[in-house]
Amino acid sequence: MPADTCDSSAGCQHAAVADATPCPDGNLCNGAETCHAGVCTAGAPLSCSDGGECTTNVCDPQLGCMYPPIEGFPGLACLCAADLAPASCGPTAPPAGVVRHFTRACRIAAHASALKSHRRARQLVMQAARDLGQATRGARRAGRRGVLSPDCASALTAILDDARARAARLADLL
Repeated sequence: MPADTCDSSAGCQHAAVADATPCPDGNLCNGAETCHAGVCTAGAPLSCSDGGECTTNVCDPQLGCMYPPIEGFPGLACLCAADLAPASCGPTAPPAGVVRHFTRACRIAAHASALKSHRRARQLVMQAARDLGQATRGARRAGRRGVLSPDCASALTAILDDARARAARLADLL
């Protein structure tokens, strides 16, 4: 790829730039383009995978990799199917009350997903969100009392907050 310059006495000049000089095309998804032997060569495309089961892996040309959550009933079902005990908890199981509220919320959400009545489904999803809020508060309380390590309580709270937020967004759509 030449580096174009213009000089009032010499006129336009076209000098080749050094190999490996960046020559971006503005699309982050198709990799970093660089010059090789005077030609702009494509780089390796981005591989967008966060390893999360409950997110969608997408690449935005301007922003790069993005991982929006799976929304709606499929997103809640995914979170309910995932392990409630994060890796940071080790062998420590979540408190029984947290598990009870989480399980109840998941059961309610699954029932709501099968309903034809949006009004009743919305009521049930709102109840599921309340149960998830109870589970979140229980996880925080367990962390404060030392029943869970701070890292475990934080990770568990993040999972439960995510589920509650998805349920609340779904209720708003119904």
